[in-house]
Amino acid sequence: MSGMGQMIGGLRVGGVGDAEHKRQIRVSFWVAVAVLLVAAAGLNWWLWARDVYLKKEPVPMRVPFSDAQAIPAVLGNWVRVLEDDLDEDVVKALAAYREKGREKDDYLFCSYINAAVAGRKVEDLKKEFEELPYDKKRQKVMEYGRQYPAAVVRVGLSYYTGKADTVAHIPERCFIAEGYDVVEASTERWEVGERVLESRYLAFSDQRVRSAVPACNVAYFFHVNGGFMSDSLAVRRSLQNLFAKYAYYAKVELRCDNTTREASAEAMKDLLAVLLPEVEKALPDWNQYQRRK
Repeated sequence: MSGMGQMIGGLRVGGVGDAEHKRQIRVSFWVAVAVLLVAAAGLNWWLWARDVYLKKEPVPMRVPFSDAQAIPAVLGNWVRVLEDDLDEDVVKALAAYREKGREKDDYLFCSYINAAVAGRKVEDLKKEFEELPYDKKRQKVMEYGRQYPAAVVRVGLSYYTGKADTVAHIPERCFIAEGYDVVEASTERWEVGERVLESRYLAFSDQRVRSAVPACNVAYFFHVNGGFMSDSLAVRRSLQNLFAKYAYYAKVELRCDNTTREASAEAMKDLLAVLLPEVEKALPDWNQYQRRK
């Protein structure tokens, strides 16, 4: 009887039958493991043979936005008078790329003032802000914004690479979360210097303040794998191209407060005409990465 095992609840446990059952389970387990390993190896070989890439390799900028030399402080009549000091939570949420060995992520948030519109000389405007502490600079930028609204443009540059990002940080989401309402939104084609640029252009009102003009006008677009586009979903599709080994995108965002939509657009286009060539110099040479395998 001992060799046959015992019957418990209609099942035979212990004895020869139970040992054989366990052996069969072990064999089935290792067969399944072997099948999975072979399938994984086959899939990897198939992806490699057809140049399919599920994970993107990072593409470092030629000059990171965080580098003082990336974007000049003086661009024609425009003078960079303030660089925003973002707190750690904002930096973490922004999640811009950081190249190995660098101390800061690849972003630049700052304010430019058009010296001519503000009735100043470029050198005088530079000196006016040079020696001021950060808080005093912010206060003075707001004073210029109240007196010459179309002379002050805030700029946000951020860079992403090495992953198929969801492109989450767009004004339609971020500004609404901060208590603004969208008054008007459109995709526009702007003549900027010698180029025609497609941009998303939005007007926001502040729920806490009543005003005849928008609280702020915001324009944004992206530079993706060597070209400009304004649609965040198109950016995502470009990043998820399975046949591209490398991918990157940079977001360019401009903001002008307390003035008309038309005046804001003219100010932004004037700044972009001198800003964009410098942004493109800092971004990767995409042709170089297209040739790589």
